[in-house]
Amino acid sequence: MTWPMLLNLFVLAVLWGSAFPGIKLGLAGLSAPNLTLLRFAVASFCFVVYLQVTKQRLLPERRDVPRFFLLGLLGITVYHLALN
Repeated sequence: MTWPMLLNLFVLAVLWGSAFPGIKLGLAGLSAPNLTLLRFAVASFCFVVYLQVTKQRLLPERRDVPRFFLLGLLGITVYHLALN
């Protein structure tokens, strides 16, 4: 494994691990739905910036939309209901 890959994995682990204390602190001042909306807004903004920088498509292919909808409905909804 290369040093850049190890560094990326370390940063990922730190960011992911810090999410849970951040959520706990955020719930002290925001309701669970508002905190979830804020988290999605920040993640969406970062993702759109990434797509712009790498010059990738912003919209999915038409055939992928039902899969994204299903994954979002099941995965994201269930995860955030359990998390918050």
